[in-house]
Amino acid sequence: MKKIIKTILLSVFALITVTASSFFVYNYYKNENRPLRLPFLSEAPLVATTEATTLPPTTLPPTTAAPAPSQHVIDLDSLTVIDLFPLSLGGGSWDVRHCQGITVDHQNGYIYYSYTTILVKCSMEDGSIVGTVNVPGGHMGDIIYNAADKKIYCGYYAPGRKGIYVLIFDTTKITKENMAPTEDVVRSVFIREAWNDYNAKVTFKAAEDEEETTEATEAATEKEEKTITLNHRYGCSAIDGICLGPDFSGKIKGRELLTVAYGIYADSTRPDNDYQVLLQYDVSSWWNTYAKAYTTKSFHKSGPESPLGKYFVYTGNTTYGVQTMEYFDELNLWFLCCYNKHQKGTFKKFTFFAVDGDVPPEKQLLKGQSEDDEQYVLSLYQDGIYDAENGIYGWYSSYGVQGISYLCDGLFYIVRPYKAWTGKKNAICYLNAWNPDKEDPFVLAAGIGSDYSISKIIRQ
Repeated sequence: MKKIIKTILLSVFALITVTASSFFVYNYYKNENRPLRLPFLSEAPLVATTEATTLPPTTLPPTTAAPAPSQHVIDLDSLTVIDLFPLSLGGGSWDVRHCQGITVDHQNGYIYYSYTTILVKCSMEDGSIVGTVNVPGGHMGDIIYNAADKKIYCGYYAPGRKGIYVLIFDTTKITKENMAPTEDVVRSVFIREAWNDYNAKVTFKAAEDEEETTEATEAATEKEEKTITLNHRYGCSAIDGICLGPDFSGKIKGRELLTVAYGIYADSTRPDNDYQVLLQYDVSSWWNTYAKAYTTKSFHKSGPESPLGKYFVYTGNTTYGVQTMEYFDELNLWFLCCYNKHQKGTFKKFTFFAVDGDVPPEKQLLKGQSEDDEQYVLSLYQDGIYDAENGIYGWYSSYGVQGISYLCDGLFYIVRPYKAWTGKKNAICYLNAWNPDKEDPFVLAAGIGSDYSISKIIRQ
């Protein structure tokens, strides 16, 4: 009898123990050990400094209510800015040539990818695809997110280069995959300045024959001078690189302008294509004024008559000009990422340039033009490798031509291309820190931790 009672008591005790343990484990994982999600960025803007400083331990505001001591929480005071961003992000696999550009929506935690004919919207929290917009035909280039109107601006040329446009996407409407480019989702604005340069013909004097000529031949040459006509002023092929930033001239204050860069044909035989060409526009009213429905059947000419400013950067000829562009506000630099498979003459094969926004544009006669052409020329930032023969500064940066997006405090997402085993293309974005002391001006942020500081060179 005692054994039976003892067995019953032990069974009851075991049941109570198991029940209590299960309840404890459930509440522990439910309330204390659940995955914690940090906001992508705080509502308070990150304040940039102008001196070389180590980043503060955290840029997040203090919590309104202190957690109970027993809770397992992340100590915000131990975080650095780097901890707020995933070290890498993927943008899905697509049957396209390659990624053309990326941009980040800081406020809402989204990253966008341009894949030639597809715009992809992903969550920065877990990398999941939120939505895609199919844009058949033509060529989508670099992209930039505008927080002022929640829209993405994209460099684009129509099939057969029958038109040069900026596409505008309403990001609030991108909510699912395989969306059609309906008028409420995407519209286009005609870029007349680039279109005019693309279609222009320029005439040069033909190279003189080195052999001696008779007086009769010289007289005939004076009457009928030999010339050669080339297509595409400045070597313009369309537009590609695009970003937002201040007015180069400094006349427009407190408002960001859209800057678009020409694609420039690689051609070592012509003398007039050694400049990158940048156009600036005020796009605050474009959606409701110039923008028209996207279509590949008819090509409208609705757009501004001229840009607010047209600027030139002497870099030497590159392959298809500025592929991607980004503005680094803390140092007032404009990054130009280029292909450079073919370079002419003595120019170094730089693939990365930085325009110094602190140096006002200067009106100069452009080199190598068919006739006198005085334009506003921007200065390159005097850092990196110096090409003394041509007076050009730049870097041999390995990445950036498929996408670069500024985050904050000297941190950037930079695309490194990846080809999946299926043959489809992906874009892996890695977190990088500005590090201009190297031949490549960036270093991977992984492992930097709290020792990270922004390198800021004081300009004289």
